[in-house]
Amino acid sequence: MLWSAQLVVACVSDVNFSIEEKIFFSEKLIEGTVVAQESFWLKEENRIVTVHTVEIEKNFTNKQAGKIKVLTNGGIVEDEWHHSSAELSLQTGDKGVFFLATETAYISKKNETHNACYAHFGKTSFIRISKADKIDENSQLTKLYSKLPSPEYNKNTKSNNGENAKSASPNMAISCVFPETMTGGNRDTLLIEGYGFGEFVSGLSKVRMRNPNNGGYDYIDVPEVSIYTWSNDSITLIVPQSVGSGDIQVVHADGSSATSDFEVTVLYALKSARKDEMPTHLINKNGSGGYTFTFGESLMNNAEANQAFMRALNTIRNEIGFNVIISDTSTTIQDSGNDGTDVIAFSETALPSNALAVAYNQFRRCGNGWEVAGMDIFFRPLNENSTWYFGEAEAGPGQSDFESVALHEIMHTFQVNHNNHESSLMYYVYTRGTNRRALTELYELTAASAVNERSLNYTPTCSGHAPYQVYEGFVEVDLSNVEIPEPKYCCTQPSLIVKVLLEGFYQGNGRMNADYAINGLLPIEQPFNQEPWFYNGAESLVNFDIQTEEIVDWVLIEFNEEDNPDQVVFTQAGVLRNDGVIVYDELKDDYVSQGFDLSKKYFINIVQSNHLIIKSAFPVDLSIGDLYDFTTDRSQTQFEAIGETEDGFYVMYSGDFDGNGVINNQDYNKWAQNAAGVAVYSPIDADGNGIVNNKDYNVWAQNRSKISPAAYLE
Repeated sequence: MLWSAQLVVACVSDVNFSIEEKIFFSEKLIEGTVVAQESFWLKEENRIVTVHTVEIEKNFTNKQAGKIKVLTNGGIVEDEWHHSSAELSLQTGDKGVFFLATETAYISKKNETHNACYAHFGKTSFIRISKADKIDENSQLTKLYSKLPSPEYNKNTKSNNGENAKSASPNMAISCVFPETMTGGNRDTLLIEGYGFGEFVSGLSKVRMRNPNNGGYDYIDVPEVSIYTWSNDSITLIVPQSVGSGDIQVVHADGSSATSDFEVTVLYALKSARKDEMPTHLINKNGSGGYTFTFGESLMNNAEANQAFMRALNTIRNEIGFNVIISDTSTTIQDSGNDGTDVIAFSETALPSNALAVAYNQFRRCGNGWEVAGMDIFFRPLNENSTWYFGEAEAGPGQSDFESVALHEIMHTFQVNHNNHESSLMYYVYTRGTNRRALTELYELTAASAVNERSLNYTPTCSGHAPYQVYEGFVEVDLSNVEIPEPKYCCTQPSLIVKVLLEGFYQGNGRMNADYAINGLLPIEQPFNQEPWFYNGAESLVNFDIQTEEIVDWVLIEFNEEDNPDQVVFTQAGVLRNDGVIVYDELKDDYVSQGFDLSKKYFINIVQSNHLIIKSAFPVDLSIGDLYDFTTDRSQTQFEAIGETEDGFYVMYSGDFDGNGVINNQDYNKWAQNAAGVAVYSPIDADGNGIVNNKDYNVWAQNRSKISPAAYLE
């Protein structure tokens, strides 16, 4: 296997190349769509890479048609994830213009050899285009096409200038969002209201937010896994790690779109696993509470560079508490991988012409979370073209301030991504002569507080990993006076969204069967007004057509105050959609009207007639609206009392036929008394298909002896 050294690209640029310059320096320039992608290990280099198959729609450099492969560093393989702060991130279905290098990397895999180009300018090597992009004379898309050469190959015979683009629809608009200020990768919920959004169609209906990896030049599609509800006039989603401040766009399935006439603010974005947008956690890797950086020999022996890096590291340790120590020894390692060493080095690997540095993270998923298993930072090597300034005074014109760049990259290893705030340390581009050595309260320190909170409250489960500790002597800054704009309630105040899946009813791909509703077996009135629940609520579905593929079964949702987690203060019945979202009395979701004390937070219990009760691991804040998703991780439930499916979702255990929180022989006896039944709605129907038979026994048998810590006992 031959590996192109130039695949290591930069997070921070010292030159922000224009479109014309990118065209000039690109050896292969195409417009295309990502039609497939696969991540796999390069065993020889102990790293994960991803190959994206791109179908060529226009080729601006030659007459080649068909498909090409674009190789990027990083990806997820089973429970391992590698991430580069510099690398281009693509999703299947992404369409745009690629700026590529033609030097071939031969990837040996399964006795096959693949040729692959690579992204010449890292994250800025791709400009997304969409059917929703405007094509008037002032649009970014029109300006882009005006600078591109005429295609040598054009699969589409229509005009070059965004031929498939549809302009904004007059019958579609975004009226408001809540809140207007948010964070990315931190499980924040965003509500978008308006009209004309249409029905959700996978692969076609989209929410798009500005891209922080090129200053907001184009949009990023919010991953479908992050979209939780979609109706003609309302959308709710989890703000992903990949987006930044700017306007928002909603794309109808027919390609028409609406763009907000206002901008939202994404204060900061934290790393989260792209597969499921779950948070990452720092751990105690070195036995001293955190991590150990090891200098490469050339950096260790360069006194000025060493001192500049240490000034940056001390700023990070003292102001945000990042627990990092420096090894007494040096290393000859000059590339990233699962090598057990967290390297800080000048890399001998040639970087693209605009690259200054890059940060890498390696993650491991064990049980209930993604743990930061390793980190590396590489800087442009010292040579005759180097512009590094290592001094304590400010860098002058034409100089690249090493301390500023080091601060930026260390923040990446601390799990903070780019943002679209030009004054922030985490802005994507760095120009020569610029000095950014301060951590701002609004952007960096608030982000650091969130990273510390989620890491300190996490218990590692990977072998050899221990709980993280902040750097000794760190005193957290009081951020209570930081001025974050209060959200304006232009929208309906967001209500709580809860998502849960039932093991017995589960079909795959995050969906459950709706056999009860389809076959007319689902009760109109809530069914919990009997032993052991004795819930007397009047919830019903009299005004709703329940013979539908969308509705699965009834559930009870209970609330316990944070300060008194064993006392239920409110109960309501609801029904499960087949995607796991709970909808309420006549499909309403308004908890505010129920008299909650909105100054308090509440734990959530989910009760169903033949599945073990589960309880949220964390309390939710109803005053601002929230999402609680039990399906993404075992750690979402207390005592991790939830099962995992083969395709990576988490489900309530089935088989508790008497509803007492314990799966045992009493449940078997209840099943055995009536082990055959057709067209029934029954608590002994473990798989919810309306038939009682041996399949229900099998579900019970596999879960026998499981106990719910939130048992609903008499």
